[in-house]
Amino acid sequence: MAIAKAQRHIRKQFSYLVLLGYPNINRTQSQILNSRLRLALRLFREGKAQRIVVTGKARRTIGRRMESEIMRDYLVEHGVSRRSILMEKHSVNTIGNAFFTKLLIGRPKSLLVVTSDFHVPRARYIFNKIFGRKCRIRVEGSPTDRRIYVRAVGFEKASFSHVRSRLRGINERSSKEMMLKRLSEIRKEPMTPEMRKKAWY
Repeated sequence: MAIAKAQRHIRKQFSYLVLLGYPNINRTQSQILNSRLRLALRLFREGKAQRIVVTGKARRTIGRRMESEIMRDYLVEHGVSRRSILMEKHSVNTIGNAFFTKLLIGRPKSLLVVTSDFHVPRARYIFNKIFGRKCRIRVEGSPTDRRIYVRAVGFEKASFSHVRSRLRGINERSSKEMMLKRLSEIRKEPMTPEMRKKAWY
């Protein structure tokens, strides 16, 4: 019954598909990024949404290109119209992904967020915090290489705990000024060597 209900839910169309970026620091696109792109492309072709938001300003990539640029170009090369793609070009972490996406598209009725399987709980928490209960949010996770997955899950537990503390007092009614201030505070936080290893924010 639960499986059938979930399948009915995913058949519904969403206002937007939001694709979360990932650093591409190798000569070829990382397994994690490629996996997210393939899942997003499949869901879009299945008609789950008519518009895609690609997210990420971070330039920890080959050629110093933004994550959002890399994802947009991949989708266009695989048949998605540029007119169907919106670019969120300001965020450097998942909290920023959600906040700047909200600035870009306003208050949609529903979102289908695509990320990695290990990142689903944190992404769901953040997007629900930023968009609120009136927005129906589903987060789909793409498969991660098993050699990476176990370590990534461990990092996520520590990151998730910290994110909860940093989003205390934040909700869908929080002002733009308050969110920008909180994001600025996060960027200025000192990072220990262990924190740098984590799938940070």
